[in-house]
Amino acid sequence: MDDIALRVEGLGKRYRIGLEQSATAGHYRYKSLRDNLGGFAHHPWQAMKRSFTRQAMNDTNSFWALHEINFEVKRGEVVGIIGRNGAGKSTLLKILSRITKPTTGSVELFGRVGSLLEVGTGFHPELTGRENIFLNGAILGMTQAEVKSKFDQIVAFSEVEKFLDTPVKQYSSGMHMRLAFAVAAHLEQEILIVDEVLAVGDAEFQKKCVGKMKDVAGAGRTVLFVSHNMAQLERLCGSGLLLERGRLKSAGSISDQITAYSVSSANDPAGVKARKLLPDLELLDCNVDPSTVQVHKSCDLIFQVRAITATRVEEFCVLICDSVDTHVAAIDLRGQGIPLRLASGQRFTIRTRLEAMSLVEREYQIGIFARSSRGFAATYEIIPVQIVAAPEHTESFTPYAARDRGFVKVEHQAVVDLADELP
Repeated sequence: MDDIALRVEGLGKRYRIGLEQSATAGHYRYKSLRDNLGGFAHHPWQAMKRSFTRQAMNDTNSFWALHEINFEVKRGEVVGIIGRNGAGKSTLLKILSRITKPTTGSVELFGRVGSLLEVGTGFHPELTGRENIFLNGAILGMTQAEVKSKFDQIVAFSEVEKFLDTPVKQYSSGMHMRLAFAVAAHLEQEILIVDEVLAVGDAEFQKKCVGKMKDVAGAGRTVLFVSHNMAQLERLCGSGLLLERGRLKSAGSISDQITAYSVSSANDPAGVKARKLLPDLELLDCNVDPSTVQVHKSCDLIFQVRAITATRVEEFCVLICDSVDTHVAAIDLRGQGIPLRLASGQRFTIRTRLEAMSLVEREYQIGIFARSSRGFAATYEIIPVQIVAAPEHTESFTPYAARDRGFVKVEHQAVVDLADELP
């Protein structure tokens, strides 16, 4: 029990869709304030009755943003929460931050909670930056002495010292975010909840934020972090939760959850349709044979491409990427049929054999970089390919996590000599 930071059991959140059924038209419609006031003037008793009675929620007038969520987070863990837009990530964080109540289930929090769910959360626009630091500390349950002890660190990290006595309503969104994150990260709450707000900052400040959250986790505090930046999640988090349509699909190491998320996206019916590579090039189909490849074995890639307009394909490069779109390898096809000219509507097929796939066992994504008369672009996550160990090389011990093993499978032999005497 002592090592648990938070526990979620049977958590569900149901929202009412804000529409009211029209008695005359028989369908659901939105009612404005003018409609409500007009209804009260013409039918006061009926309007008063509707004010004190609400239609029961059902499948027609409501939806479940979260349903039957169960998980535990240990103290000191940094947990990444992954999922598509609408999967329920922000709703989950709002419940954990006690902004909204769950419809079903329970949440147990063992420690003070600080949250940063959007830029300037908890800030009063008429107060200065200095006053908002103390206000935010009080909201988080900190004493004035605790806030004072961290005040200089907060100001230095946020880099807004020059504007500290200026009302925050005059701050830019970047300044808002810097100060809000600095306050949330430096005050001594045991659980820190961060939604995807770091995208507001520049690259240098994002790097500072990631470093600070690593320090927070290293100090034994718990961090829940939502982001669509898979590379940032993999660098920062040790474990992850994958949400899909309001349900917890899986939980475990962050690498496994990123892989599962990528597979889910790649297998989505919307993802296998024809897609534009460039304004004048369209990818019609892509196949990997076999889709599961043993280490040091080969596989075939087949691409079917159509010219939307007459064009010249100057470059065509097959990309092998990891789950966060890092380039593992690039197969340059210039000089192997590329460049080529195409008439409008003309198709061409590229067949490429990848020999001896000496990659570490994990799932990779196939992408394309193309350049034509109308520009250039890279398209990622077209189709997945799984690299697996050969049966005779299956290891008897648990391998390192994917992010710790690099990409290249290096065949090697090693000899360890133990000295007879201690130096």
